Amino acid sequence: MILAEKILKLRKESGMSQEELAEKLNVSRQSVSKWESAAVYPELDKILQLAGVFGVTTDYLLKDDMEQLTYTGKEESRCPRVSLQAANEFLDMKVAHAKRTALAAVLFVLCPVPVVFLDGASQAHMIPLTEDVAGGIGAVLLLLLVALGCVVSISASSWMRRFAYLRSGNFELEYGVEGVIREKWNASEHRRVAFLSLSIALIILSVTPLVIAGTLGAPDTVLIFLTGLMFMLIAASVGMIIATAAVPAGCATLLSEDVSGGTDSRTNRNKLKKFRGIYWPIVVAAYLLWSFLTRDWEISWVVWPVAALISAGISSIWKTPRDD
Repeated sequence: MILAEKILKLRKESGMSQEELAEKLNVSRQSVSKWESAAVYPELDKILQLAGVFGVTTDYLLKDDMEQLTYTGKEESRCPRVSLQAANEFLDMKVAHAKRTALAAVLFVLCPVPVVFLDGASQAHMIPLTEDVAGGIGAVLLLLLVALGCVVSISASSWMRRFAYLRSGNFELEYGVEGVIREKWNASEHRRVAFLSLSIALIILSVTPLVIAGTLGAPDTVLIFLTGLMFMLIAASVGMIIATAAVPAGCATLLSEDVSGGTDSRTNRNKLKKFRGIYWPIVVAAYLLWSFLTRDWEISWVVWPVAALISAGISSIWKTPRDD
């Protein structure tokens, strides 16, 4: 019996589909199909992983004349093993995903800017448009930015599907991988804390120029410019917070069983994910409803910093000290 036949036989006896086996080995379903049809021979590291997944010896897999099954007797061999290459690929994908998520968040924060600029410019007679026309154009641009942010966010989430098995925590790190991941976590954590402190400071200070200008009776043109500047600072801060949290969050996922308390930590992250998925659409709907009903675009923007502070407060409750 050749290797291809043994892989097919063991997979069926284990009750796994090609997709399930591919997920455990971090390969595509087509690769498993090619192995079972003898079109392609698995690489050595994949043969070792196959032996671990099925709980058999590599001799049984590699020797065509060896028909008798020889089990290793290791229960943990059923778990998929994560190599250093796979861990680095996951972290790289996590960074790319975070950049897209940060871009989506920036678009969400900046979406009121066209309304504020156009409505304010119309009231100050800076553009030859009535307030209604300017508000209508601004509302259309707002919805376009929200739609673009949704598209970017949804497309980013699809990138991480191939690593879905890591979220369950049912995997093993190959020898030496844990130490490398810990070093990356420690190095990235200092950067994350620094950018988080800077971002929080920018969010708090972003409204200061606008308050000072309003107190001094600055003209509308100055207030409009400062309002746009405020949104840009908040957007940049939110983007930095999301982007710099990618590597620590990825390391926390890879080391969750050893560092973050296992089940409780994953439960908290799942709660936080569900909360954010419901909370921010409600915030957007509340902002749009308030703005369109009252047409007080100059005031309704306060929804965003307030919503951000509430989100940060609730997130801090559900996060353990090493969660991100």
